[in-house]
Amino acid sequence: MVWNPPELLRWNMNKRYLASFAETGIAVPPTVWLRKGDPISLGDTLGRAGWTEAVVKPIVSAAAMDTWRVHVNQAPELETEFSVLLGRGDVMVQRFVDEIVRDGEWSLVFIAGRYSHAVIKRPVEGDFRVQPQHGGRAVSAVPTDSILSQAQGIASQLPAPWLYARVDGIVVAGVFVLMEVECIEPRLYLLTNTDSYDRLAAAVCSGTVS
Repeated sequence: MVWNPPELLRWNMNKRYLASFAETGIAVPPTVWLRKGDPISLGDTLGRAGWTEAVVKPIVSAAAMDTWRVHVNQAPELETEFSVLLGRGDVMVQRFVDEIVRDGEWSLVFIAGRYSHAVIKRPVEGDFRVQPQHGGRAVSAVPTDSILSQAQGIASQLPAPWLYARVDGIVVAGVFVLMEVECIEPRLYLLTNTDSYDRLAAAVCSGTVS
């Protein structure tokens, strides 16, 4: 049983959807998209992009699996790992954004098209990954009108219909930079907002979707 339609889940599985959002003017971290088996090294990828630090991850992944941060000086020692990853599937390389460590990442939850609640997720010291599997912690938070408006605009562009969605992003100079839209996994941080249970239950029982 899935509450979001299968076609939306298939769309959401491949992080290349971020490129589609970028084409509409939504801010996303600068990203290099690589196809499986592309003949390029990690050093060349960073050099061509002009980045000192980046995050490497598979285009299809969950819970920060096979996701790692690299400084340009570390590229030579990580070439083999990069080659193995690229040999298994498509890869994305994103410019590292310091704000995720300094300020954390927002997760805004929408149920049946309406904003429900939000949390800020922060990594443990010395890491950049905010997922609980890597020690990250989430706390309830109230977004500013600007953050909420920008996240709502992103949610409104999701392929309809959908019952729930989580919009993840970081704020850079007042701009909400989209990191991920999550329509698959059930981590909606309901424990941080008790009213969210009733909202989700009502939407499920009524069949209300966006």
